[in-house]
Amino acid sequence: MATQQQILNKYGEKWTRAIQESLERNNRKATGKTVRSVNYKVTEDVLIVKGAKHIDNIIDGRGRSKSSSGGGWIDQLKEWAEARGIPSGAVWAIYTSINQKGWSTPPTPNLITSVITDQEINTLKRELAKNQLSLVRAEIRKSLK
Repeated sequence: MATQQQILNKYGEKWTRAIQESLERNNRKATGKTVRSVNYKVTEDVLIVKGAKHIDNIIDGRGRSKSSSGGGWIDQLKEWAEARGIPSGAVWAIYTSINQKGWSTPPTPNLITSVITDQEINTLKRELAKNQLSLVRAEIRKSLK
């Protein structure tokens, strides 16, 4: 019988791999750092799937900057431009434009909720509940002997 953590690890591995594949399939990979940042952690009875802080911008786009500093992400933009074959001279113009106007993503399915669907979550819940029920039954049988 699997433990709760083993079940959560199974889904963590599955969902992490699926999100990484979704990022690649939807052309959201330049250097590969964002894809590699997607990982999971199981603590106690909790599964946490996480990724780079900027992953929501890749999914939803980004509004214009609220401060004149622009957020200090130009180094990441330089890496992205180099990986995409964009001339380094264009980086400042892209950076300035995004800071002033924002950026919206091309229409694609949400790269996370299309992978970790309500159905997937409900399947995990059922598997965890079934496992707990088996553990309780085993404890009851043991105590009745």
